[in-house]
Amino acid sequence: MLQISWKRLRRAVILAGLVNLILMPLPAEIKTCLTCGAPLIGRVDKKFCDDYCRSMYNNKANSLDRGTSFIRKVNAILRRNRRILEEVLASADNNRKVQKLKLLEKGFNFNYITGTHTNKQDAVYHFCYEYGYMLMENGWCYLGWRENILDNELKE
Repeated sequence: MLQISWKRLRRAVILAGLVNLILMPLPAEIKTCLTCGAPLIGRVDKKFCDDYCRSMYNNKANSLDRGTSFIRKVNAILRRNRRILEEVLASADNNRKVQKLKLLEKGFNFNYITGTHTNKQDAVYHFCYEYGYMLMENGWCYLGWRENILDNELKE
């Protein structure tokens, strides 16, 4: 059995590693970070040197996209409408008829909805996600949940 000292074994491993490093082909061009331009070390598909640069790059890209801010504004209005319908329905105590003015006072925007449904009597329900309302005469609204409204349609 061949005995090698730890010192010699360690030296052989180090030398083998250096030989592999020397023989490894260098990339044709050194990739740099998309944000700061620092040389990238690591994976072949790496684009950023750290999380800070990645966040900075994505935040800048998102702030330049005008469509993103429009989408955020519309989503904020839809979320507010949904929250208002949820609050009013929770406090309605089985009375799902509410004045349109009450919804407007809470900040509801009737111009933003996620869908509509027309029943057999040609009444149109406007939905904001799972909550819906039907505009009635004299400034009243009938509120409900999508499932209940559609289930009632099937029963009739």
